[in-house]
Amino acid sequence: MKGVSPLLSEVLLILIAVSIASIFSLWMVNYSKTQTFLIENQSSKKVECSNANLAVYNPYFCNNYLSFCLRNTGLVKLKGISVVVIYPNGDIQQKGICSSNNSFFLCEKSNVTIYPSEEIFLNFSTSTFSKIKVFSLECPTVYDILLYSETSTC
Repeated sequence: MKGVSPLLSEVLLILIAVSIASIFSLWMVNYSKTQTFLIENQSSKKVECSNANLAVYNPYFCNNYLSFCLRNTGLVKLKGISVVVIYPNGDIQQKGICSSNNSFFLCEKSNVTIYPSEEIFLNFSTSTFSKIKVFSLECPTVYDILLYSETSTC
């Protein structure tokens, strides 16, 4: 019985090792590029969000209607502005803020972008609440909280 010559077996082993190394290096380059892209996007978003801020002011609650002004006091535009209403019994309701004909209202998915120094007036129906959180879906760490105790009533 004849076997493979030692020289041929060494060449085959080297070719297999080089092929595996080539495949691994191509995968590693692709993986590195993808991870770098993701990290750059996350970092730029964090830097952008660090220049963002929202402020709720002049809240007024009367006859189950809450109204307040919302101002972008930061340096960047904020998209996807949402409101979370927390009720005394613990129930939570989240809605987006939408705009149509310069009027703002609650909706399922926000279509509002607030530019730096811009303010909007929001008025919506709600029962007595414990607190309201207004935030940007784009920068969830940017928010303002309104407590019922801070609200003027009729």
